[in-house]
Amino acid sequence: MNDFTQKEMEGWINFYKGTGSLGWSTPSKNFVPSKEWAIAGYKGWPGVASPKGDRPNCKPTCTLKYSKPDFQVAWFRRSNKKRTTI
Repeated sequence: MNDFTQKEMEGWINFYKGTGSLGWSTPSKNFVPSKEWAIAGYKGWPGVASPKGDRPNCKPTCTLKYSKPDFQVAWFRRSNKKRTTI
């Protein structure tokens, strides 16, 4: 179970990056992508579609090769405490 609703989460994002508490502030340039990524996370990302990024000139690559042994990543989903291993 989530600690807050999606609407509450979106309200906090709007408060911080959007129009603020009075609705007069100018939203930050990445307000919409921030909200889209937060919604994806709320709905279970990476198990749901990824929104577009807000850094079109960024190349998410690394020239260094990983040379260590394989490893596993495990985490507990915040919403239901089920263990997930990739």
